[in-house]
Amino acid sequence: MVLAMERGRGGMAGWFRWGSGGERTFQPSEIAKLAIIISLAKWFSNRKKPIETFSELMPVLAYVGLPLLLIAAQPDFGTALVYVAIFAVMLFTSGTSYKLIFGMAITAVIVFIPLWYYLTNAEEVSFRLKRILVFLDPDSDPDTARQITNAKIAIGSAGLWGKGMFREGSFALLNYIPDDHTDFIFAIVAETFGFVGAGALVLAYFLLMVRLTALSSQAGDSFGTYLTIGIMAMLLFHVFENICMVIGLMPVTGIPLPFVSYGGTNMLTNWVGIGIVLNVHMRRKDVRMNVANARPTVEI
Repeated sequence: MVLAMERGRGGMAGWFRWGSGGERTFQPSEIAKLAIIISLAKWFSNRKKPIETFSELMPVLAYVGLPLLLIAAQPDFGTALVYVAIFAVMLFTSGTSYKLIFGMAITAVIVFIPLWYYLTNAEEVSFRLKRILVFLDPDSDPDTARQITNAKIAIGSAGLWGKGMFREGSFALLNYIPDDHTDFIFAIVAETFGFVGAGALVLAYFLLMVRLTALSSQAGDSFGTYLTIGIMAMLLFHVFENICMVIGLMPVTGIPLPFVSYGGTNMLTNWVGIGIVLNVHMRRKDVRMNVANARPTVEI
C-alpha cells in the first residue's frame, strides 16, 4: 500500500503519511521486522533437525523473500539489508549445513558481479548507487560525499572530551550534517561528547548485545531462544551499519541508530523487541515446566 503513497527523497515510498503537510508518518517495514523474527523463530523451533538441503531451505526463504521484494520496490535497501542480516544470523544459529550457507554466499556473489557491471554502466546512475561509488572513491563526487565528509570532520575535531552541548560554531548548530537527528546522530554525539562519549555509547551497545546473548541461552525453549537471537541480530546490524557509515567504513544506507535516532516507528519496534525478550526471560521457568509436563510417559 505504501507504494501508492507520496515518494520522498531518492524516490522512496515507505511511509504512510497523514496530518497537515504529512508530518505524521508510520513505516510498516519496521514493524514487519518483528513479524519476520517471530515467523522464523516458530519455523526453526518446529524443526526436529537442522536444514541440510536446498529443498528444505525453500520454505523459510519464502518468509523473507516476499517482504524483501516489497521493500526493494519502495526502494529501501537499508531496511532490506536488516532483513537479510536477521535471516542470516538465525539461519546460522539454527545449525544449517555450512556447505549450504557457503553455496548461497557463492551464488549471491555470482549474481552480484554482472548486476554491478550493468548498474555502473547504465546511462543514469541511481541515487543509492552513487552512495556506494562515493564510498569506494570519495573524490569521484564531492557533492554526494559532502554528508559523510562533514560527519568525519565533526567527529575528528571533537577530541577526547568533545566540544560540549550548544557550542557556537559546531557542525551540529551550523547544520553542516544533513539528517543529524536521525541517520547521522552518531556524528553529533561524537562531536558533542568526544571520544569518551562516543566510546561510552558503543560500550553500552556492546553490553546490550552481551546481555541479549546471555538471555538467549537462558530461554526456556528453542522458540524463545530464536526470538531473542533474532531481536539481537536486528539491533546489532542497526548499530554496526549506522556507526560504520557515519565514520566512513560502510556505504550510507539510511538506517537509524537504535534508541538514539529520532523516529517513532523504529523506536517503537526496538522497544517492543526488548519487551519480547524480557517476556521470554520472565516466563522461562513456566515454559520449562510446561515442556517437562508435556513429555510422554512410557509404560513398561
